[in-house]
Amino acid sequence: LFRSSPAALVLTKASKLLQILTTQVPGLLDGQMLLAKAHFLRGDYDGALRCCVACNKVDPAFAAAALLHAQILLKMEKYREANGVMEQVLSHNFAVSSTPLFHLVKARLLYITKEYAEAEQLLTFHKPRLTSHVVFGGTNVKSDVRVLSTPSLFVRNNGEAALNVGQKDRKSVV
Repeated sequence: LFRSSPAALVLTKASKLLQILTTQVPGLLDGQMLLAKAHFLRGDYDGALRCCVACNKVDPAFAAAALLHAQILLKMEKYREANGVMEQVLSHNFAVSSTPLFHLVKARLLYITKEYAEAEQLLTFHKPRLTSHVVFGGTNVKSDVRVLSTPSLFVRNNGEAALNVGQKDRKSVV
C-alpha cells in the first residue's frame, strides 16, 4: 500500500485503535490477530510477528496466528523457523492439517527448500480441498484468481495450485 493512499490511512487509523484495544485487553486474541494482519498489510513484519507470538503464548493451538507467523517468516526467508512454527501448531492443533491454507503454506515451504516432489505430492493429494475453497482471514475469497497472503502462492479458479517463482521449468507444481 502507498502510505498516502486512502486504504493506507484507514489501515493506520484501525491499527491505532487496535493497538489501544490490545493494550487494554492483552488476552483478546481476535484483537491481537487483527492487529497482526494490519501490521502485515502495512509491511511491518516485526510488529506482525510480535502480535502472532503474543497470540501463540496465550493459545498455542491458535491456528490463524501460527499460519500468519509462518507466512511472515517465509517472507523474511527464515525457513527453519517457519517450519518449526508449522510443526508446533500441528502438534497443538491437529485440526489445522485439514485447512487449505496450512497445505498451501507447507507446500510453499517445501518448494522454497527445493523439495519439489514433496510439494507437488502435497498439493496433488489435497487438491480436492483446495478446489472447494480457499480461506484468507476467516472468510472465503471468491474471484477469478483467489490470492493468498503469500504473494507468489495462488490458486486458480479451477483449483489448480501454483507456485510462481519465475522458473521456466517449474512454474506450476500441480
